[in-house]
Amino acid sequence: MIHMLLTVWTFFAGCADSPATAERHYDAGDDSSAVRILERTVRDEPDCSEALWKLAYVRLAEANREPLLAKRTALWRLGRNLSDQAIIKFPRSGGAWFASALALGVESTISNAKRRVELSKILRERVGRALTLDPSLPGGWYLLAKWHEGLSSLNLAERGFANLLLGGLPKGASDDSARAYLGRALTLRPDDPLLLLELARNLERAKLRTQALAVCRRANGLGRSAPGDRKNLEDIASLRRKLESMGS
Repeated sequence: MIHMLLTVWTFFAGCADSPATAERHYDAGDDSSAVRILERTVRDEPDCSEALWKLAYVRLAEANREPLLAKRTALWRLGRNLSDQAIIKFPRSGGAWFASALALGVESTISNAKRRVELSKILRERVGRALTLDPSLPGGWYLLAKWHEGLSSLNLAERGFANLLLGGLPKGASDDSARAYLGRALTLRPDDPLLLLELARNLERAKLRTQALAVCRRANGLGRSAPGDRKNLEDIASLRRKLESMGS
């Protein structure tokens, strides 16, 4: 019944409501309805910047979850093209720059080491622009955290490319910085399973097991139906059991 009501509501929703309705479908694991709502809004209300960048986001999220390389690449290209349209049409939209940065993040999963280092520089610039325009974007703070985490954990070959292409590792890139940005993201989305999982893992790596266990326990009772959220909650539960067995 709820699903049907959400679907009916979209026929009466304007730009201010349609992206939010699509987001509820997405959070419920219904990507197809989210895409349908957003595509209709982009078509009927071409000045709705939020619909365009959120459409790019859904496609890129689908790409990130796709295990088959060919399908992942096709979905990434679709999301990248949409994010490119968004930053061209809405250059003052923080969400548009966030989607563009996310497209680079997904591209890094299908790229070689040299390209990943190249992408890291552009991603940092774009996520920085996104957060300057809209600091209320939890996904922007998450991407910034992953940027710090990724650079602080480069392998030998990647560090060589970083020295060559970036003049060395950027100052301040660390797991500690990543933890701070994850905390910032969680102030905006305190019940997000992915953010809780990433923060708990970060704390575990830092050997802050008591704090990691407290973060895991924050997820107790969270109910999410989206496949990605279910997997994240399962991983949090597994990490909690591991930490509890260690007497944390």
